[in-house]
Amino acid sequence: MRKNPIRSDRDSKKGEKRSTLEVSSCFAPLLIWEISLLPINIERIALALDATTIGNKFVVLSINVLLAGCGIPIAWSIVKANQPGRWKPHWQKLIRQLKEAVPTGWTVIVPADRGLYAPWLYQVIVEAGWHPFLGINQQGLVKIFPHGRCQPLDALVSALGQSWSGQVVCFKTNPLACTLLARWDSGHQEPWLVLTDLSPQRADTLWYGLRPSTECVYRDLKSDGWQWQKTRLLDPQLNAFG
Repeated sequence: MRKNPIRSDRDSKKGEKRSTLEVSSCFAPLLIWEISLLPINIERIALALDATTIGNKFVVLSINVLLAGCGIPIAWSIVKANQPGRWKPHWQKLIRQLKEAVPTGWTVIVPADRGLYAPWLYQVIVEAGWHPFLGINQQGLVKIFPHGRCQPLDALVSALGQSWSGQVVCFKTNPLACTLLARWDSGHQEPWLVLTDLSPQRADTLWYGLRPSTECVYRDLKSDGWQWQKTRLLDPQLNAFG
């Protein structure tokens, strides 16, 4: 009987010599390697959370080391866009996968854009022993300690050059006890409002300014480089190897 050449070719691509890689198994070793490259007197690192779309097909949730003005992806999860679903389990898993890779005693700053803010995300970061620097919108009320006076968030800084920091309870719905950092620098259309668990004396709003370093990563992956947004793949797991 004559063999079917198409089937024969397909069969030749199967077998014990082929293997698959669970890409998430590389996340912690990658972070450990990057930490090993830092000067020995450095005991802090910034890990930014970011979400970016790939065309209208996928959303990439990633954790990026911020270093020398660049963001280096070290852990990611790719989910389908425009479909019901929650990102919470994905962020929880990514943070859990990296937690043990950070040396004991290190300070980990975790900036994230205001579009990602959620009370549960703040708590997940704190429970990992890391320090959230989560941007928020200006809408809402804030209660300032110790006198407990409530005022609108957008009243904290109202002009360029102003800054403010203090311990607060932020938001009337889903209130959060935290440190609020506010700063309005030239070149920005509105102030930064950032929530963290660090005390006002230890926290610096400028650390949140490291976050835009992640934008160059996705320019390299998309418009300036790999043109990832043009992918024809339909399975998020296949894109995860990109």
